[in-house]
Amino acid sequence: MRRKLRPFHSLLVLVAAQALALWGCATTSAVKARKAQDENTAAYQYDLASVSYNYGLEDEAVRYLEQALALDPDHHPSLFLLSTLRLKRGEYPAAEAGFLKCLALKPEDAEAHTRLGMVYRQTGAQEKAEGEFLKAWSLEPSTTAALNLAQHFFDLDRLDKALEY
Repeated sequence: MRRKLRPFHSLLVLVAAQALALWGCATTSAVKARKAQDENTAAYQYDLASVSYNYGLEDEAVRYLEQALALDPDHHPSLFLLSTLRLKRGEYPAAEAGFLKCLALKPEDAEAHTRLGMVYRQTGAQEKAEGEFLKAWSLEPSTTAALNLAQHFFDLDRLDKALEY
């Protein structure tokens, strides 16, 4: 048996449909406004840089990271990734400055200590490198820290210490 809609029910359904349509339009404009606001944040620029870096577009990643740091000079993830890219490119003074700033913001960052140690190893500052690798190991005993310590001691011909790690 079929029921007929009463005029009041028809009106109620029509009003509900209009309300949903208007709410949908309002949320899409709010999303667009939110996206426009997000583009002016360091986190958004960092996300773009991460995607660029993952696709091998390092120059593009550097551009986004520099934009992120212009928006927020103390944005740790951007500092870390930019310093990592500079280390990879052999720009050691800039990489060192970036990692030192990362460590000023987060002194307990084991990965920043490891990367700073890598900078020091590449520039011939072996004692500083050893200190950074040992700090990284004490903060977070990881395979990366162990490998860097083993390689460092092997390079110094201290094979007994290298075997420990």
